[in-house]
This record gives sequence, C-alpha cells and structure tokens, in this order.
Amino acid sequence: MFKPILNKEDIMKKTCEYLAIILCVLTLMLAGCAGKKSEAELRTKIAAPYMGLEGMQLPPPEVLDQIPHFNPPVPSDAKVHRNLEYTTYQGKSKQLDIYLPATEGPHPVIVFVHGGAFMMGKRTQMPIATMEQLNRGYAIASITYSLSGEAQWPTAMYQIKAAVRWLRAHAKEYNLDPDKFIAWGPSSGGTYVSVLGASGDVKELEDLSLGNSEYSSRVQGVIAYYPSSDLKFMMFGGNAKPGNFAEQLLGCHPIECPEKSDSANASTYATADDPPFYLMHGTSDNIVPHDQSSLMYDALLKAKVDATFISLPGYGHGDPRFDNQDNRPGIEAFLDKVAGR
Repeated sequence: MFKPILNKEDIMKKTCEYLAIILCVLTLMLAGCAGKKSEAELRTKIAAPYMGLEGMQLPPPEVLDQIPHFNPPVPSDAKVHRNLEYTTYQGKSKQLDIYLPATEGPHPVIVFVHGGAFMMGKRTQMPIATMEQLNRGYAIASITYSLSGEAQWPTAMYQIKAAVRWLRAHAKEYNLDPDKFIAWGPSSGGTYVSVLGASGDVKELEDLSLGNSEYSSRVQGVIAYYPSSDLKFMMFGGNAKPGNFAEQLLGCHPIECPEKSDSANASTYATADDPPFYLMHGTSDNIVPHDQSSLMYDALLKAKVDATFISLPGYGHGDPRFDNQDNRPGIEAFLDKVAGR
C-alpha cells in the first residue's frame, strides 16, 4: 500500500501557512491604497513575527571595540603606515592604514571596508581572518569613509573608489601590486565592496574630483560577509522602523524611493565583466537576511560572473565562526586564485 504524501496534521499546517501568506498579501494590497508610509508600517507589524525579525538590535559602538574577532592583533613583523590621507570631504581628512607583510613584494592587496550598518564602525575593526593574511604575503589597506550621519549615499562609495585610485597611484611607494586588489568587507562593508566590485566604470558612482582620476578604481576580486544586495527586500521587522539604517543611508525609505535604493544595490550592476565574488552568509542572520546573498549570487550567475556562495547553517550576523579554521581554506584559496598564486 502507498502511504499518503501528507497526513491530516500536515494538511492543516500547510493550510494555515498559506492562509497567513494570503492575509499578508491582502493586507499589503490594502496598505497600497492607504499610502506608502502605512505600507511600511504594516510590513513591520505583520512580517516581523512571521520572519522572526522583531528583536533585531545592533551592538553599540563601544561594544564593537571589545569584540575580539573584530579587533585582531597586528603581527609583530608587519610594517604599518597609519593615517594616510587619500582625500578630503568638506574639509575633513579621509584616511586609510596600510599593513605590509614581512615578505618581499610587490604584494597583492586586500582593500578592507569595515561594517557597522553604514552608521558606525571604524577601519581598525576587521575579522581575524583578514588580518592573518599578512602572514601569507598579502598587504591590507583599511579605509575610513563617511558614515551615514555625515553624508548619505553615494558619498561613501565615491570615497571608497577614491581610496582604491589613491592606492594604485602610490603602489610603487608601498610595494603594492596594482593589478591584484581584492576588496573584503563584512555587513555594510560587504555591501560596499560588492557595489565596488560590480560597478566598475559606472560613472554615476565615481567622483574623480576626489583625486587620482587617471587611475582605475576597479578591483580584481570581492569577498563579502553577509552583505545586503537589495535594500527594498530588507524592509521587514526592525529594519522597517522609522529611521532605519537604510533610510539614514539613502535619506528616504527604500520602498518610497526605489530608484535611489536600487542605485545602492550591488545586484543592480552585475555584468559579465565583474571580478570573481566570494559570498558568505549565515542562515540565522536576523539583521541582513540570508536571501540577500542569494539574490546577489543569482544576479552574478545570470551575468555569467565567477561566483561562489557559502551558506552557513545556523550562523548569525557577525558570528565569530565566520573566522574559524573550517572556513579559512575556501577564503584563502579564493584569494590565491585571484592573486595568481
């Protein structure tokens, strides 16, 4: 005898799930009649419990300084050049630090962009796995950029690209290989490096007046931990509250300004000439949902870009396990492939 595919309890459970989804859709349709702001409010109230995102919180800045896996020690034999000005913004110096390995160069370069929901963080906060690449002959350039409280999109992107141009202009001085730049970032830093990698030669995201206009801002590879790739699809739960991180970045709610929101999405720019990507995301991330990396991965595959997506079951946002030894071989193999080693 054949067993039924679904028993009575399964059928009831599935029916309830489908009814819940239909209720959400109908409510959001009604919200469209009431206005976009009410739609955002309803997304928060309805979707938060359904997606388990109602309790999202970011650690305060002072806590970030105490997290060991984001404040790694610098190898004793590394040479560090700190506080190098690469451009200015409204009279304020924008700086980067260069860490050089003890090995002979020219060195392939990890261009590190810190995370912090676009609104906090600093260039010294990088994963242990990043810092430890100094021991493998990679240089690291870690960048400071305008946080959302200082300037809105796309100012920080202009600055990050200006930093890449500055590094190329000074490659000989610091013994860097200008043809082997790999951008690496977590969270919002992952978003920025993804946009950086995907938007080569996109004039709208380049402000050449920030300096070294004769040099390219392209990178040859991207490593992104738990990045966003479409801000509109993140507007659920705590992410949709007034003053959310995306609204502070854009100056408007992503649902209410979709064109501007799309301009900040790496998936918008995916084309066949993009460099290789290495994406990592945890399935239990309650700040940047796991499907954000899935969306980017799909966009890259559609564009026929060399892309790898490592989905990590049970990992949360900023999970220290991203840095564990199990994940190192894949990261380091990617770096070495891009660097031609």
